Amino acid sequence: MNQLRQYSKQFLLLVKPYFFSEQKWRARGILLLVILFTLGINFFNIVQSFVLRDLMNAVTEKKIPEFYNSGLLLLATFAVFTPVLTFFIYTQNLLQLHWRRWLTNRFINQYFNNQAFYKIKLNDKIDNPDQRIGEDINIFIRQNIDISGLLLNHSVTIISFIGILFSIDKALAIVVMILAFFRTTIIIILGKRLALLKYRQLQREANLRYSLVHVRDNSESIAFYGGETHEIGTVKQRFGHVLDNYKSTIDLQRNLMFFTQGTQMIFTNLPIFFLAPRYFSGQLDFGQISQASGAFVSILAALGFIVDSFDLVSNFTAEIKRLGTFDGVLTSSNAAPQRGGLTIDIVEHEYLALQSVTLETPNYERILIKDLSFKLPPGEAILVVGPSGVGKSSLMRAVAGLWNTGTGCVFRPKREDMMFLPQRPYMLLGNLRSQLLYPNSSSEVTDEFLQKILEQVNLGDLSKRLGGFDRELEWADILSLGEQQRLAFARLLLSKPRYAILDESTSALDVENEKHLYQLLKKTGTTFISVGHRPTLIPYHEQVLKLGGHGDWQLISTEEYSPRSREFA
Repeated sequence: MNQLRQYSKQFLLLVKPYFFSEQKWRARGILLLVILFTLGINFFNIVQSFVLRDLMNAVTEKKIPEFYNSGLLLLATFAVFTPVLTFFIYTQNLLQLHWRRWLTNRFINQYFNNQAFYKIKLNDKIDNPDQRIGEDINIFIRQNIDISGLLLNHSVTIISFIGILFSIDKALAIVVMILAFFRTTIIIILGKRLALLKYRQLQREANLRYSLVHVRDNSESIAFYGGETHEIGTVKQRFGHVLDNYKSTIDLQRNLMFFTQGTQMIFTNLPIFFLAPRYFSGQLDFGQISQASGAFVSILAALGFIVDSFDLVSNFTAEIKRLGTFDGVLTSSNAAPQRGGLTIDIVEHEYLALQSVTLETPNYERILIKDLSFKLPPGEAILVVGPSGVGKSSLMRAVAGLWNTGTGCVFRPKREDMMFLPQRPYMLLGNLRSQLLYPNSSSEVTDEFLQKILEQVNLGDLSKRLGGFDRELEWADILSLGEQQRLAFARLLLSKPRYAILDESTSALDVENEKHLYQLLKKTGTTFISVGHRPTLIPYHEQVLKLGGHGDWQLISTEEYSPRSREFA
């Protein structure tokens, strides 16, 4: 019952918003058409059962005119039924199209809102968010439409044909209800593990696909390390998990099929044996037996919907859980795990400063920096140094608002007044022009100006060598890390932010190129913080923030600072 309540709550949270959104009238209108076409199909099924009864009576009684009349009426029924069925399927597909567009856009907006795409990495409840947005939404909507249609269709079928069956033989109608209930109960008991196995199968298939994508994205590093053996082991291990779970699934489905198929063959022939004595005694005609047999099969199939569609229902509940959990994490204010509500506050201000900031790891297991305070005057720069692992990059993430685990307050300018340059720059999908202008997309910048910026960062031949500013390439594969870092500096020079955060953003460059870029940066008057591992960076900063590990730190002017090798490890 707890699981049922949880699934129901998640289901409503996923379904209700669309039918109460700004597109609610179109959504409700298409849904109404689907319902009307479903009722139409059931109406023609009922008419068909009476026409077939008359047809069978005409055959057994050798009434030729009645036979041809019933045959023509049956053809007329088929002629009307065909367009109804066609438009029923079309409206279902139309509902899926509009619903998927709306729901996918909603998830995409939530995914990128407040940097949830980054924070969600810290939440162990969510795996493969790309699959949940790209595939699971569409599967959920399709299965939702199919199952809802089946439920409506079977409900109408039961009401319609139970009336027909009661008019022929009340005892048989009662037997149908008892047998269907018995069959459904037994199958639910036998197949209660199937939903869990289906959910686990989706998860393991996604993990296998992710491991293959991971190899593709890191192919060069793997090749340099000669790590093929390890990667093969990882991929095959995950593939083994997929096969093991699938084997458990098909074993359970085999056991279910023994019962479902066996009972199906027995139950479908039961009306003939049940009603035969009344036919032999003349109480029923043959057409009524034929109609009762068809009604019996239809009712049994409708009542056994959960049994016959157990696989579909299991997949659907798995999709509800995956999407419902994803939606809950995205809409929750706790995208990252927190303890007791303690977080670092971000306050928009004219300058950049930290006040009593204690920075911890995302799981609150370790203090990286304790009670840090400083103010960065406009036009000046701070160099952050210290051994690896003391929290230099973590501090930059806190300034960016990506990490908020800890206490204290970060005062910083508006996001559009700041630019962050990580060690490995982001190479987006697009042409060279979009690479340079990212994250902006202004089309007013001329190619001549872009070329001038490239020359300033010693990439003057890049546009000519790679086919101009409009050619789209796999930039992360084509450009070396040093070229990517210089391209990121070109973005910085184009954007001209008031503040910049440089997290080892020149680590792949030689000393001369690094010196040249920092000289360009100082000329712009940009206020910046650098994380670096070279003593040659000191002259371009007014202060040095020395992190020593265990939470301790020192803020020293560059004139008084005497670097040690350990601090630039």
